[in-house]
Amino acid sequence: MSTADDSFIVADGYLRNLYQVDPTTGTTSQLPPFGTASFPWALAYDSTNKLLYWTDISTRTINRYPLDTNSTEVIYRDALGKAIYWVVQ
Repeated sequence: MSTADDSFIVADGYLRNLYQVDPTTGTTSQLPPFGTASFPWALAYDSTNKLLYWTDISTRTINRYPLDTNSTEVIYRDALGKAIYWVVQ
């Protein structure tokens, strides 16, 4: 699969996975390639650093996946059930 620069990434809450889709070939691959998300909801992509971020509403986490590795990391876990907000300038 190519980089996310020439493809798009979708969150499938029904199948509970993240997918990278190549629009030229129609090829679909599961992200991360070693497992599933519990209930992926919102996605963000940092094209400069090639990082994929997503929220998981089941585990109440914000996660990060560097597209050049095979590891994910939880960068925030909501233990109190509170909403979080941030502003990027």
